[in-house]
Amino acid sequence: MTLRAGFFAGGGVIAALVAAVGFFVFIGHVNASAAAPMHLMEDGHYATAVTINGQGPFDFVVDTGAQGSVISSDLATRLGLVQMGGAHVAATSGTGAGSITILKSYSSPLFSRVGAMMVVLPLAALSKKA
Repeated sequence: MTLRAGFFAGGGVIAALVAAVGFFVFIGHVNASAAAPMHLMEDGHYATAVTINGQGPFDFVVDTGAQGSVISSDLATRLGLVQMGGAHVAATSGTGAGSITILKSYSSPLFSRVGAMMVVLPLAALSKKA
């Protein structure tokens, strides 16, 4: 019984040590600060410039409450992105059918992503004001 108690206590110490090291290794990334220029659009939303697959810049609306990023069907078509149906879009302007695309690259002064999946938002959802 003592051996097991010692084993679990030792395992707990090791787990705490690993968690502490992970916290200190990644704390710089969590608390890192960066800046990107934003501008106020006519509809009252703030936007920042992003590049997609090396093209752009394109204005993307900054929405701190969004669960993910979306791209307009117009921009996806202009960029020649392959669109796969099957997405259900639920937005403040309503719900409807959408599609999904995979971006080779997606970046701004704040981030750089490779192989990002993005929902393609139908134009009808973009034309309604929230």
